[in-house]
Amino acid sequence: MFREESSSVWARYAPTGVWSELSSFFASLFLQPSDFVVLIASPYDLRAYCDASHDPKWSGSFVVGGWIATVEHWLYFDQEWDTVLNRPPFYLKYFRHSEFMACRKQFDGWRAREQDRRDLVGQLMAVMKARLSYGCAAISDEVVAKPYADKHTVIAHGYRPYVLSGLAVAKQMLKWRDLNHPDRRIHVVFESGTVDQKELRRLCDEFLGFEPTFTPKVQKTPGLSDRYIRPFEAADLLAGEWRKSKKNQAEGRPVRWIARTLESELRVETATLSPDTELLDEIVTEWEQGRSTGDT
Repeated sequence: MFREESSSVWARYAPTGVWSELSSFFASLFLQPSDFVVLIASPYDLRAYCDASHDPKWSGSFVVGGWIATVEHWLYFDQEWDTVLNRPPFYLKYFRHSEFMACRKQFDGWRAREQDRRDLVGQLMAVMKARLSYGCAAISDEVVAKPYADKHTVIAHGYRPYVLSGLAVAKQMLKWRDLNHPDRRIHVVFESGTVDQKELRRLCDEFLGFEPTFTPKVQKTPGLSDRYIRPFEAADLLAGEWRKSKKNQAEGRPVRWIARTLESELRVETATLSPDTELLDEIVTEWEQGRSTGDT
C-alpha cells in the first residue's frame, strides 16, 4: 500500500515502507515533510496533469490540454522523459512548446536542426505513447464564451475562455475515468498562474464535485536546482500544438505533423467549444438535476 500526503510544492512517489526514512531525512535537515512535494499514493490511482495555451491575438483563444496516467506510470514517465531531454544531441533541461516552435532560449539555432527537432518530438511522443493512458484538449475563445454565458446564466460569471476549456477537459477526464476505471480515484492538477484559475477551481467544485490542484510547472527551492514538472511539459506540448494547428486550419494552412501524430498515434480527443457543445450542456444539466434531487 501507499499513503498520500499533500504539500505546497511538488513531489515524488514512494512506497509506505520508505516513509519513515523520508521523515528522518527531513528531520535531519530541520524540515517538515510538508516543506517538500511529497505525493505518495496507490500506484493504481490516476493523476491528470493539464496546461493551457493562450493566443490573445486570435480571438483571445484558450486551449487546455491534459493527460491521465496511473501514479506508477507517471513515475516511469518522469524518468524516461528526463532521459530523452538529457541525451545527445539534445542536452535540454526542460521542454517548452512555445520556445521549441520559435527556436528561442534552449532551442536557439535549432531552425537549422530540423532532423533534431523531429527526433526530439518523436522520442518524447514515444514516451507519452508508452506511459500515458488518455489525452484530451478543448479550445474556446471570446466569441464562443459570451453566447454560452447567455445560454446558461447559472455559469455566466465563469464564461471566460480558459474557464470553459478547463471545465470541459476536466469533465471529459471524469467521463473517461468513469467509463474505464470507475473504481479508481483521480486527482486533477492544473498548472498555476493562469488567468481565472480561481474561477475554474470554484466551478469544478460546484459543477463536477471535485476541487483540482493548481501548482507551478517549475518548482524553485532556495539552495536547490529548479525542479521541472515533466507531466506539465507533456500537457504543454498537447495544448500548444493543438492551438497552433487550429489557428493554421482557420488560416487555410495544412495540419501540422505533430498534431496529426497526437491524434493518430496517441488518440487524443479534442473539442472545439461552442454555445451548442453537448459536453458543456451536460455539465449544467447534471448540476441542475443534482440540485433538484438534493445531491448537491
